[in-house]
Amino acid sequence: MWNGKNRHTLPIPLLLSIVVSVNLHRGCTALPGPAASDQASRVLANRSKRRWRPGSSAQSPSRLRRSPALELFAPHLPHRFGAVPIRELAAQLAALIEARFGSETSLDLFGFSMGGVIGRTWLQEHRGCQRTRRFVCLGSPQNGTLAAQLVPRRLLAGIADMKVGSALLRDLQRDQVLLASLECHSLFTPTDITVFPGWRAVLPLGTHRSLPVFTHRQLIIHPKAVRAVADVLLAP
Repeated sequence: MWNGKNRHTLPIPLLLSIVVSVNLHRGCTALPGPAASDQASRVLANRSKRRWRPGSSAQSPSRLRRSPALELFAPHLPHRFGAVPIRELAAQLAALIEARFGSETSLDLFGFSMGGVIGRTWLQEHRGCQRTRRFVCLGSPQNGTLAAQLVPRRLLAGIADMKVGSALLRDLQRDQVLLASLECHSLFTPTDITVFPGWRAVLPLGTHRSLPVFTHRQLIIHPKAVRAVADVLLAP
């Protein structure tokens, strides 16, 4: 994972966050959120060991942490600065979810940034849609990002998968009907320059909501954004 020293200047999405949440009162629900490179995962799934200071946004994550009905799981998916292809990361996610929850448990999936694309790949190509109830994406380049257009695939295959019109995104778009049985939600900021243009950081189905923040990073740490995400994840 990147060390965070240059996080304000990186032009491409190197964030990957996956959070899996199980609703113990319903026989289990899972929320994975791939794209904040663990940093977001941990902000939302407890703020446990991440470098980003949660600051005053602690209140909403604590709502998730303290809910007796939820079991949260933030799998670690090393992407080597974006070098690992998204399909490979989705396969790793599939194995981790299977190991943690078995093959029958119903899940809610949360994905931030690149994590949302990994989560969608798992849903559509690993039959994750058959066991998932809700899919929530935050600032996720579901339609690609222009910030990745000039990135060479031979060096950064995972980032290249997020180019506008990439083979992976075309395949996911072609099979988008697989998401029809899920409750889908997309949250974004139109001023995002990591996932650019920000208003295209949405799934083809479900609700779309613009959040009152300015940057990609603020989507996962600003109190207003974190509260909005927690509200969606904790909805019945």
